[in-house]
Amino acid sequence: MPKRHLIFALLCWLAIGALSYAFPASFALGLRAGWIVAGLAGACTFAFLGWAADRPLAQVLRGSAVSFLVRFGLLALGLVLTARAGGSLAGYCGGFFAVYLPLQAIEIAALLARSAPLGARP
Repeated sequence: MPKRHLIFALLCWLAIGALSYAFPASFALGLRAGWIVAGLAGACTFAFLGWAADRPLAQVLRGSAVSFLVRFGLLALGLVLTARAGGSLAGYCGGFFAVYLPLQAIEIAALLARSAPLGARP
């Protein structure tokens, strides 16, 4: 995976974390929980993509599908835990998807860069 994808992912994650301090504490608890969970899930996904660099593309795509399901499970688990802790569910979803969407775009860009022949344009 190109380092530029990893650097951009880290910058997105840090920027969203910094923005969480602009919200009231009742909202920020859920927001930061979603931010952390999505960041950890994204880090695991990027680690998987690094591991899968020499694997066939079909195997990598299956692994990406599994990582999507794991993120979905983490979203559900985080919602339950945030509700029990008294945090904002809207904040949790906002924090989770604010991180998930750019990381998903970066993951897709990394897969496209890996699958396209040198010099070809997708």
